Amino acid sequence: MDTKYKATVFATAMAGFLSLSKFVIGMSSGSMAVISSGLDSLLDTFISGMNFYAIKKASMPPDKTHQYGHGKIENFSALIESLIITGAGVVIIYNAIYGFVKNIPVKYTILDLPIMIFSLIFSFFITYVLKNAGKKTGSIALNADAAHYASDIYTNSGTILAIILTYLTGYQYFDFAFALIIGIVIVFSTLKIFLESISGLMDKSIPEEIEEKIKKMIEILPFPYAGFHKLRTRTSGNTHYIDFHLLVCRESDINKAHEIAEKFENQLKKEISGVDVTIHIEPCDSQCDMTEITCNLKIQTANKESFQK
Repeated sequence: MDTKYKATVFATAMAGFLSLSKFVIGMSSGSMAVISSGLDSLLDTFISGMNFYAIKKASMPPDKTHQYGHGKIENFSALIESLIITGAGVVIIYNAIYGFVKNIPVKYTILDLPIMIFSLIFSFFITYVLKNAGKKTGSIALNADAAHYASDIYTNSGTILAIILTYLTGYQYFDFAFALIIGIVIVFSTLKIFLESISGLMDKSIPEEIEEKIKKMIEILPFPYAGFHKLRTRTSGNTHYIDFHLLVCRESDINKAHEIAEKFENQLKKEISGVDVTIHIEPCDSQCDMTEITCNLKIQTANKESFQK
């Protein structure tokens, strides 16, 4: 079982345990804040399970009907996740307002505070595990999961504060107020996940700093390299797809041109993980004496003009 699977299974198991514990205790005390936190953990369980399927599917090799692989299912999973979490946040906001208006009684049990402190500690731990796994693998599904568990840190902290304030002051409105805040935090925490998943589904270019690094690597290729154009990039799952037209001296033989392209592709895969490169070789159409010195001067001038723009 690789890093992505281990992280997802761990998150699913812990979220399931926490959601069950908080629901039972929240229903016993009538605390809207604890119940809201339990609902959030229940969603964590469902979403982590959905991400496990998405990660497993995304890691499958390309097939006859999916020749670019299955990476986009991670983006789709993150999009569904953001919509479900937003819906849960809206439900929590509604119930918090309803409880406040109807003045529904809250009677904390001796277990409310301990389970929330326990939940806070594990929220930190789960977030740490998922962030590390997401950073290591580049999985958008794991990064989305980590972002949601990070928001749990704030919601669990708010619930603990609500319990303490309600207990010390006797005003149960603190419980409803913090439940309302939890709902709002949950809704806004999904915005980044939603936008990133949409960008992935619409084939957004890879990060600008990586694209600039690729350009610099192309520009230092040796003769008979004579320039490049039509560089295009996109990301699917945790794979970066890159294609461009490589110009070579028109008098160069195809074997030499292919050798340069192959060396560049191998070097790029060493420098940047998870890349799939397609290079189209074209003859340079510049009129010159076709010597290496002249070609290099032309390239240097073109690069300088491009940089100044």
